[in-house]
Amino acid sequence: MAAIHHEQVSHEGKLRLHYGVSRVIGSRTYQEDEYTCLDDLANGGVAYFAIFDGHASDAYSAHASNNTHKFIFSSDAFKRGDYSNAILEGLKKEDDELFEKFHKIELGGSTATVCLVVGDKLYLGNLGDSSSVLAVAEHGGLRGHFISKDHKPNDPNEKARIEAAGGQVIGDRVKGPVSAINMSRAIGDFTFKMPLNRQQGDWIASMPYIMEPIILNPAAQFLIIASDGLWNVMSSDRAVRVVHELKNKGHSPTEIAKIMAHECGVTPNADNTTVIVVFFDYKGDMFKGAVERHSNEPLISVHSVDV
Repeated sequence: MAAIHHEQVSHEGKLRLHYGVSRVIGSRTYQEDEYTCLDDLANGGVAYFAIFDGHASDAYSAHASNNTHKFIFSSDAFKRGDYSNAILEGLKKEDDELFEKFHKIELGGSTATVCLVVGDKLYLGNLGDSSSVLAVAEHGGLRGHFISKDHKPNDPNEKARIEAAGGQVIGDRVKGPVSAINMSRAIGDFTFKMPLNRQQGDWIASMPYIMEPIILNPAAQFLIIASDGLWNVMSSDRAVRVVHELKNKGHSPTEIAKIMAHECGVTPNADNTTVIVVFFDYKGDMFKGAVERHSNEPLISVHSVDV
């Protein structure tokens, strides 16, 4: 198990982040999950958290973890402050780079879930099924909001898109020339994409879901980003409850991520599991009264689960 923990002390009046990450191999003989955590928020920069869950090879997730943030930060959209499109441009550039590097020699692909925190705003884009949940205090309780979108072939819209592109969905998988995949969007997987699939469209799409930016306030307490190794074992409401209870007992984000990943890693046929836990710490006058102002209205309103 590999874990890191990092805390930044921000200037007074700004958002401060405390985060930890843990990764376990589970019952597999190989590790295909990769992650990246960067935090320069305290110095007026951005925080970046990403998980890449590879399949059929670790080459795609490893390359993405080392390069996607570079493509995002150097994009034209990032330079003009358009951070949602920066994620879009960065993931497209990463997919293009992967094609040039691997499409002739290495089958495989990876999910991609990327979160940016800039000032007091949260941005997210994702491909595949590594999911993110934001825990929000509202209506007298704590609720978990999915802020990412799982891309599955048996989703009616995704199935229709795949079939319109000449692809075939069998059960919960997209059928390809030499394999079948249980997600409908990813970086890599070029035998499922033009031009290698010899069709008029991509079966496995590289266009990510881009979340509407969220303005953070003290009602937003923490963020969980995890590969499907976690979500195959824990429901979103249980994951939020576990983090909340352990946080109240004084556990750090690293300790919480370790506990959650370890629980998943010892289950039968356990998948690779990576868990990132991010606490939001609000300081200064800019946040005074924010909880009261937002206590009677949801911060966001999609895919909520009560805890």
